[in-house]
Amino acid sequence: MRLLLKNRFLIVFLPVFAILYMLVGAITWYVYIDQKDRILKNTVANYSSYLDQRNNLILALLSPTVSDISYLARQRSVRKYSGKKEDIELLKEDMQLMAMSNRDYKQVRFIGPDGKERIRLNWIDGKLQNVPDSVLQDKSNRYYFRNALKLKPGEIYVSPIDLNIEHGHIEVPYERVIRFATPVYNLKQELLGIIVINQYLNGYFSKLSDENRGVNRHFMFLNADGYWLMGPPNFPVFGFMFNNLANENFAHYFPNAWDTISLQAAGSVYNDNGLFVFRHVSIANDFIIGKQNNLNNLISDPQNDWVFVAHLKKTDITQLLHLRVLLWSALLLSALVLFFIAYFISRYRYKEQLYIAELNSLNEVLEDKITERTRELTKANLELKSVNEELESFSYSVSHDLRAPLRHISGFVDLLFKKNEEELNDKGKTYLRYIKEASREMGKLIDNLLNFSRIGRAEMKLVRFDMSSLVGEVQKAIERDNRERDIRWHVESMPEVKGDYALLRQVWYNLINNAVKYSSKKEYTQIDITWEEEENQYVFSIRDNGIGFDMKYIHKLFGTFQRLHSDAEYEGTGIGLAIVRRVVNRHGGLTRAEGVPGEGAVFSFSLPKA
Repeated sequence: MRLLLKNRFLIVFLPVFAILYMLVGAITWYVYIDQKDRILKNTVANYSSYLDQRNNLILALLSPTVSDISYLARQRSVRKYSGKKEDIELLKEDMQLMAMSNRDYKQVRFIGPDGKERIRLNWIDGKLQNVPDSVLQDKSNRYYFRNALKLKPGEIYVSPIDLNIEHGHIEVPYERVIRFATPVYNLKQELLGIIVINQYLNGYFSKLSDENRGVNRHFMFLNADGYWLMGPPNFPVFGFMFNNLANENFAHYFPNAWDTISLQAAGSVYNDNGLFVFRHVSIANDFIIGKQNNLNNLISDPQNDWVFVAHLKKTDITQLLHLRVLLWSALLLSALVLFFIAYFISRYRYKEQLYIAELNSLNEVLEDKITERTRELTKANLELKSVNEELESFSYSVSHDLRAPLRHISGFVDLLFKKNEEELNDKGKTYLRYIKEASREMGKLIDNLLNFSRIGRAEMKLVRFDMSSLVGEVQKAIERDNRERDIRWHVESMPEVKGDYALLRQVWYNLINNAVKYSSKKEYTQIDITWEEEENQYVFSIRDNGIGFDMKYIHKLFGTFQRLHSDAEYEGTGIGLAIVRRVVNRHGGLTRAEGVPGEGAVFSFSLPKA
């Protein structure tokens, strides 16, 4: 067998080597022609992923601010603002708490409907300061105020990113800023004012520049008109804010690339200036409409159609410079690599055939063992079934044969007592009474044992019936036997089931009768009968407020002649729960119980759905 497999190994090895050699030759030729485009595609994919990360950072910047301004607008101090001194102090306190959560909220304002500032908080030299009333300004002519006046309650206006202007002049040093503004209405839908957050972005832009310098040196952040909001040092930023830089934009430096970038949502351009990977980002498309974000209350300025661009000069794509060297190296190494690949593939196939042959041999042995074991288990099952039938028959015969001598004992005791009553002393009468009571108890045990044996042997008559009717019938029987008891019932309406009506009646009677019996020493008896539906079965439960039981004896509850309480406390033979378990098991269900001493117990059983 091994010699044959070794010959097959040689037969496989030579064709595999030849096929792989031809395949590598074809691949080498394809790589030589196509590798340039492949490198460009990989570079575009890497930088597209990088631009997606920038997009997520923008969302991470906006989302907390939107949450903060929305939260502040819902505060009672805002909704109940009336202009009184105490209202101003309450509102100012809430605004301070929000401003202290983010030091990039450099100005937080509350502006009245007339455009005049009512409250203004500024971060100055690392301290949050309240601007005095004498310095408060009129912002009625500012675009973000006018746009916010048009909004509905709950909507938030997001301004373009620009440089902060104070008293008509661009603030020095330059501070990049984006503004969030939302109107505030009272319960009568009357406008109370506008909340405005000026969020400074210098720290954020610095973080963009400092992270992963090897990648960020290629990153450009443009507004809708192609002006740099962030870019390499040799390109002017925020040119639209300065008259002398009005033409200094991306289109001026890279017109061929801008023709494509301005028209497409995302993609790449490769020309004499290098590789441009771009992606348009806007609050309207990426944040509001995006299903993963809950920012549909934002009203964004049209200028917030930003463009992310990664620009790589040709010299930055080093893979292209080394392409020819890599190709020749691949050709020189291909023969050696092919040899080892072909060898290992063929060797693997050789070992695989060996393993398969061994497994087939083992499977044959295993199948023989399984067949023999199955035969032994079948024989054991038949023997066990025969033993169980003999035990059932023996139990029934013993119980039946014991009843006759027991009746004789009881009858002779009665006869002895009647004919010799005058001759018997008190001690003799007491002994006869003990014998009479013992024979009566033994009669009960025999009757229960006969019933238990009969349940195991009787053929079940399965029918569909309403479980509520059966429980109601048992409930009435229990009440007739306990007329003097105060029993309070809570019984839920139950579904139809399929089972043996008489046997399940015995189950309900035993469980409910136990619940009533073991709660007899309570002021009143509370019986709760409920049910629940599980995947493939119904589970019925009986809860009482009786003496309960200790869970450490749970293993004894459903055994024959097992009792947790003495006959002096509660009557019983200890076979009722064993009957319950046998009936439920024959129906394909399970039984369980839970109890707490002194607080009651819950007995449950399940039945499969019909």
